[in-house]
Amino acid sequence: MTTIQRIQIQLRASAQQNYTAVAAPPFTYFFNPDDPSPWSNYAIPDFPVAGDLTTALTALVTTFRARERLPRCEFIEEFAPDLASALAAYGFVEEMRALLMLCTPETYQPAASMPDVTATELTVAAPLAAFQEFLTVQRRGFSNEDATAVTAAEAAGFQRRFQTTRLFAVRADDHFVSAGCLLPVHNGITEITGIATLPAFRRQGMATLLTSYAVQAAFDQGLDGVFLTAGSAAAGRVYGRVGFRTVGSGMAYVWPEQQR
Repeated sequence: MTTIQRIQIQLRASAQQNYTAVAAPPFTYFFNPDDPSPWSNYAIPDFPVAGDLTTALTALVTTFRARERLPRCEFIEEFAPDLASALAAYGFVEEMRALLMLCTPETYQPAASMPDVTATELTVAAPLAAFQEFLTVQRRGFSNEDATAVTAAEAAGFQRRFQTTRLFAVRADDHFVSAGCLLPVHNGITEITGIATLPAFRRQGMATLLTSYAVQAAFDQGLDGVFLTAGSAAAGRVYGRVGFRTVGSGMAYVWPEQQR
């Protein structure tokens, strides 16, 4: 089995644990009933699709609209090399082309420790307030520092849905300043995702320390691979310091809002 095939299988297995799966060959749709955001609702190809996809893509758009979700497809370009052109021909637009990167025990390079900064894992025993703080860091790291804090109800809902997801955070000044997740494991490989750092703490090595700590935890668990998608060359260089190497391209295509 190739690296790309292993990653593809893990992506599907992980999504099936966390979201509602709807079989719609040649795709599987994944929906998060608690969160309408595009990155929590998407379709994944079941196999390297090719040919006329008009019927399948019409069904995709119709189903996502019926659930009040933005029609969206995520895939690995090397796994389904003909899918991008089919999506574009139908009317989807490219939302993301990211570096698909993999770290193995052989390439892993631990980050140096930092004074007065600690990395930690949130366990099920952590208080609800810690989950609120963790999720608030992600929200503000991905949007803006003035975004509203995550409520206790939102944090409790996250705990229920993502019970097999491991959460990691970096603490500085007695507060979480960077956060990220290891998704459910399948066949010895996992994905690290949702890495976010508060604006005031960026470019200080926080994301590097967080990534290093989470990857080490994965390898301590006996895994032989951790992958991620880096949205830019600059982000790729950050992950490269920990030992991630580019193995492909992660893609996302969305249905334009004006075509709703």
